Amino acid sequence: LGLTDAVVQGFMTRPAVCAAPSTTTAELEALVVKHNIGRVPIMDEGELVGIVTRSDLIRARHPGRPSEAHSEQVLQRLPSGARALLDAAVAELPQGARGLYLVGGSVRDGLLGVGTLDLDLVVEGATAANLASALQRRFGGRLALHPSFQTATLTLPDGSAIDLATARAEAYAHPGALPEVREGLLRDDLQRRDFSVNAIALRLSPEPRLLLDPFGGIEDIEHRSLRLLHALSFVEDPTRMVRGARLAGRLGFSFDADTRAKARGALIPEVTARVSGQRLRAELELTLSEARVAPALRALANLGALVGLYGFELPEAALEALDEQRAQGELAAGPNGVRAYLLTLLAATAEPAARAALERFHYPQRLWVLRERICEARQPEAAIDSDTLGQLEAAGRSALAALEPTRLAAIRAFEHAPPPPQVRGRDVVALGLAPGPAVGDVLRELSAVRRRGELSSYEAERAWVEELVRRRLASHPELALAPAKKPEA
Repeated sequence: LGLTDAVVQGFMTRPAVCAAPSTTTAELEALVVKHNIGRVPIMDEGELVGIVTRSDLIRARHPGRPSEAHSEQVLQRLPSGARALLDAAVAELPQGARGLYLVGGSVRDGLLGVGTLDLDLVVEGATAANLASALQRRFGGRLALHPSFQTATLTLPDGSAIDLATARAEAYAHPGALPEVREGLLRDDLQRRDFSVNAIALRLSPEPRLLLDPFGGIEDIEHRSLRLLHALSFVEDPTRMVRGARLAGRLGFSFDADTRAKARGALIPEVTARVSGQRLRAELELTLSEARVAPALRALANLGALVGLYGFELPEAALEALDEQRAQGELAAGPNGVRAYLLTLLAATAEPAARAALERFHYPQRLWVLRERICEARQPEAAIDSDTLGQLEAAGRSALAALEPTRLAAIRAFEHAPPPPQVRGRDVVALGLAPGPAVGDVLRELSAVRRRGELSSYEAERAWVEELVRRRLASHPELALAPAKKPEA
């Protein structure tokens, strides 16, 4: 992984409390309680022969947990019609398949008692593509195959989708690289996932339908904790920090202490420099599209990754204000809402770091212009008139209102005022230019000047257009509006 010179303690968990194969359940429980650990390696004459987790001990004390009742709870939380689809998937399993499992967010959310739109299946012993093709023949829809990742997505006629994957193991050529995958077992597939709460499976085939929790994810759900599955997870893919923060913000979870330590160990140049700005930007924009952004960015900041990956400071109160705007319907969804959050981050971050972020993530220069206008409008002596607020655009006004609540009244008054007059085609004709393509050319040039913020009022627009028409007519007199004919006597 290219970390020859990195400090080992940034990635290791210590001390390693171990036990022997002869250790009793009561003795194992005492070790877990005494050392506050979740896993005890079992050593036999210096060789690692197994591991006991907290969940193993709970199951030993309470046989049958997780039970078929828990499996039914997960199934009941699935979208309408999903159970029939799962039954069909079992019936269509290719010959030689050893098992079919529901995994990921649908299992996690079902255990939390919330609904989910996810449907994520893993096939063991057969290819996901074959099962997906069989389901398409049965239900119709559009099928997308991804052979290099051994996955498939079937979008059904009603618009719902099901993701299918062959049980896979994976390896990373270097930190920040996309994974190289090969066929594996269900445990391999669960182990390659990011956090323990996402590594729980509901076995659909063979019967009985039971939950499989090899990494203690159920206990972490009960404690509302996000825990990494292996020590180098953030090193292999630092964007997992961002995805984890989204999950933490959405579910009200927090990262456990060991995971926070692993994040700090991975936030070093040798690792972060290998992740493309494009991938980091995509993950950030997904985060800024969440229903509530402040909790996710707070979780990212608690890892040290908001600064470590993006260079942004955390304007917590402003982000919460934007969340409130979004909840009240005052902040538009989609790209404009994302831009408002991004402008808030840029304006709250010192200029050198904000400029570096703009360049690394290839954001348009227009964002920097808007950032500067927001920073100017935040100054106590700044004049907040209609020209200033108009040049900020809707996203910039939302960001300014979040960052400086004292400006909110002026912004609301501006947004509810009648729209200011603008120069239109009839005005250009009135200045002497004949109707036709030349008028459209003038309006297009005017629109470009408006976007650059070079004209601040209707009077300034009209004077600019009047001068442009005068020059056009001087060089092309044939474009002049013909004088109206006098009526005959």
